[in-house]
Amino acid sequence: MNNNTSYRAGAVCSAVTGSMTTALKAKKILAGVGIRANAVKLSSKNTARGCIYGVEYPCELSGNVRSMLLNAGIELS
Repeated sequence: MNNNTSYRAGAVCSAVTGSMTTALKAKKILAGVGIRANAVKLSSKNTARGCIYGVEYPCELSGNVRSMLLNAGIELS
């Protein structure tokens, strides 16, 4: 799942999408606007939902990433 995309600098943030399918859709949307992201399985130890997925992206793009995904109809946790 994780293709080990490396980011140039800065921290990596993640947005919880829930399912693997939605994480892959989010990654594709971000790639379409030139944002490198990874679809990843996230730790479920802090949630009762069990297996959860999300996307990782450079933190400096957090505001833009979240806006784009929400505008595309992808709900984030």
